[in-house]
Amino acid sequence: MLLTHSTTSKSIRRAYYWSNTFRSKYVLTTILVHVLPSFSPQSLVPPVATAAAAVTSTSNVIASTFAFSSPFYPLIFSTGVFDFSSTRFYSTRRSSSLLSGSSEEVVVQSSNNDNEKSKKKKKKKSRYISFVTDIEGDKRYFDRFVENSSILEFEAVEPNLTPGLDFFPYERRVTFQRDDENDCDGDFDDKFCDETKNNGEDVDYAHSILVFGGDVCDKGGNDLYVIRQLLSLKKRFHNRVQFIMGNRDINKMRLLQELCTNARRNGQDDDKDRDEILYPHGGVYWFRNTGLQGDPKLIDEWYCGREEQAVIRNDNDNNDGGEEELLHSLIPDRAGERLKWILKKTMGSPDAFEFRRNELKQEKIFVAQRQEVCCDEEQSIHVSDEEVVESYRQTCHPVTGIMGKYLSQGKLCLVIGGAMFMHGSLPITPHALSKYHEDVLLAGRDNADGKQKFWNWFFEYATPFKHNVAPKSVKEWVHEMNSFSKQQNEAWTRNVTLSEEHPHGREGRLLKSSKPYNVFWSTVGGYSTLNQNSDLATEFGSLCQYGMGWLPDKSRNPTVVYNGWMVDGKPKYYNSEDEYLRAYRGIVEDFFQMAGLDVVVSGHQPVGDIPFPIQISNGCDGKDIGKRKFVICADTSYSGDTKWMNNNVEDGRQNLGRGISVSGRGDFAVSEILLEQECDTLCISSISFQGTLSDGSHHESINYLEGDANYIGKPVDRNIFSFEGSIQDDSYDNIQWYVKSKLHPGHYLVSTGKGYEVYNSVAKIKK
Repeated sequence: MLLTHSTTSKSIRRAYYWSNTFRSKYVLTTILVHVLPSFSPQSLVPPVATAAAAVTSTSNVIASTFAFSSPFYPLIFSTGVFDFSSTRFYSTRRSSSLLSGSSEEVVVQSSNNDNEKSKKKKKKKSRYISFVTDIEGDKRYFDRFVENSSILEFEAVEPNLTPGLDFFPYERRVTFQRDDENDCDGDFDDKFCDETKNNGEDVDYAHSILVFGGDVCDKGGNDLYVIRQLLSLKKRFHNRVQFIMGNRDINKMRLLQELCTNARRNGQDDDKDRDEILYPHGGVYWFRNTGLQGDPKLIDEWYCGREEQAVIRNDNDNNDGGEEELLHSLIPDRAGERLKWILKKTMGSPDAFEFRRNELKQEKIFVAQRQEVCCDEEQSIHVSDEEVVESYRQTCHPVTGIMGKYLSQGKLCLVIGGAMFMHGSLPITPHALSKYHEDVLLAGRDNADGKQKFWNWFFEYATPFKHNVAPKSVKEWVHEMNSFSKQQNEAWTRNVTLSEEHPHGREGRLLKSSKPYNVFWSTVGGYSTLNQNSDLATEFGSLCQYGMGWLPDKSRNPTVVYNGWMVDGKPKYYNSEDEYLRAYRGIVEDFFQMAGLDVVVSGHQPVGDIPFPIQISNGCDGKDIGKRKFVICADTSYSGDTKWMNNNVEDGRQNLGRGISVSGRGDFAVSEILLEQECDTLCISSISFQGTLSDGSHHESINYLEGDANYIGKPVDRNIFSFEGSIQDDSYDNIQWYVKSKLHPGHYLVSTGKGYEVYNSVAKIKK
């Protein structure tokens, strides 16, 4: 028997870096094996041989019950059971491992008889839906996710250095694992492809799929890499890959307009290092009356009476003190400085400009090396501000740009059987809470007329972009959202195309206004009615508005992109006993029942180093609603900042920190949400996650829908649990903790939040 990296079995390919052996006696592992006719424990690579020899007398042993201490064999183990006496390897299913107590398993038998076929035993045929979100351009995290994934892997590929949409300066690409035993192919009933089951979504129901939950760029340093990898996977596997639009994706639609593609250049046209002078910017509506740079009110005051000036330079030193505040409000007119301002001040991405410069430099170095061009990597490669601006312009072009391609294929909401995906949450705003309290709670939960009245109102309220007939059901609501995003992408294309056709005109840049500065969508905000007479400058702005948290009147925007399930790091509203806030719980549970959902999965709000489950198990009147259901909040973008509370514990866990990661994820933590979907009913039979915690330890959750998961996603009951530590060095403090996952028998990972901080601790069931 030799240890190897087999390419013919998913179970063998799945390998995990051994971690935390200095802290824990046991390491959760799987033996990677290729069985040969002759086997002896001594043929194993040391120090595994010692461990293997110690267990050969046992007919069936769990591989995770031995430890080793060498750092030189990181790819030898993954979860499973090996029968040394019969040379049989039992690969446990991700969704229902032997350690979780489930009776379902997959048996892959290897023997000396080459003609003996592998046997598989399953209760029901199913497939996986894998979910990841908020990667935000973090290449290191993306790579960790793929290498850790149950359905993805990397494969070697020849780089494509031809400029254009297919430019791919990388030597490997992400792909689906080719022997995924969870596919429904062959046992799949085509009747579930009709409109009644899939809400009209273009989804592959016969194979495992990947859903990316949005926010593909901005903060990780390698936006281009992550977008190209996802687009490459989408191009090859089509509807097995689904994109959800995030706020950081949608706001890129603003850039071509606000960077004025038809601007005048300061210098010779062939001098790429000369920055452009752009037409004046009218400001952004969310800064109105703030006195900040970009305040539209102050900008308008500055330009009042100066209509003869087509361009106002920000470096004008001949202004008296009375005009200082107005001058300070002006947005830079040089292309590079304006883009830096937009990214930093209006998109929450202060480092994105320099990240792009560095990524472009690395691409230049790679291309030079591949073309065998001799150069000093650090000294001869230069990327100017103008090249960074041009990169953003090319990337964010609706037709020829990779960000444009991503947005054209994205959805605002996706339903796959019993699972719904969105970037944020249901738009349960204060207005919606008041309405539900009035129509339903005060009238009685069993009042059907009150519920119907509320939901008719809600679906109209939750489609703020629609100006005719409002949707009447969850299915119609989801369809309207995705039709709207498609129409807005088409409007964006028209806007840019018209601007390119009139390079010296004002079409596509300005509202019908005599202002001596550009009035972009971001200057006025709001939703616009799409018709032939609408102003092109705001025509596609409705989708930009839908990606924002607040409307121009400063009220909450009823959007699934920017709203969130969490408050102060906790699902505070959902578990509130306040009479008014009980409406939140009622809305969520009514929605689940109407839509026939098992789970809603989202991102947007960071929740620590592992996903945050919210169990939807009881109605707001305390009645059991049947099958356990969950909301899963999956944004782990600040894993590297999660704090472990280990008071009075000698062997406590500790976050390994951000390390060399430029984002908040750190160098170790990674999480993959796995939904197992039955092929015959499309119901979700398993909800779990697997990955690595911020302390470096590997973790596989139990199935949230089965027995031992009763506590998961609920507030900690201090009559049942005791803590190893707490946020205030006091085990009896009054801060509400929530159960996130089961670590091992009797011990659970619990979490809470305070402001932007997320805290982990371990709680155990009292004896």
